[in-house]
Amino acid sequence: MHPVAARGAPHWLRGLLSEEFFDACAAHPGERKNDKNHFCVDCAAPLCRHCLPHEHVHDVLQIWKYASCFVVRIDDLKLFDCTGIQSHTVSDHEVVFLNERTARKRSTSAENPCAACARPLLPGHDYCSLFCKVKRIG
Repeated sequence: MHPVAARGAPHWLRGLLSEEFFDACAAHPGERKNDKNHFCVDCAAPLCRHCLPHEHVHDVLQIWKYASCFVVRIDDLKLFDCTGIQSHTVSDHEVVFLNERTARKRSTSAENPCAACARPLLPGHDYCSLFCKVKRIG
């Protein structure tokens, strides 16, 4: 579980950033494809495909895996301003990483480092992930 530094972040966002996705759903242990790859914003809870409500009265985000990290489509994050977060294109969708990426060495001498974790970024971006933006603006 990833600790969320921003205590002032909305309840659903703290839940989203601290959840481990793609684990088996405890409510549907015998079902195929029961990995938790959705998140209900209204309930602040992870869901598998079998947990999804038949009527979409709740705001549900689909979580994707990209480069061994969890990502979410920017278009799905209507309740949070993703401005300044470096995005990536995956299957024709703009996505942002949920948590800071730790695979590459950090560089304090990078020309454009992440404002929260110093990971090198492309010009015009301030954060490498949703977590880093929340941590910084808290």
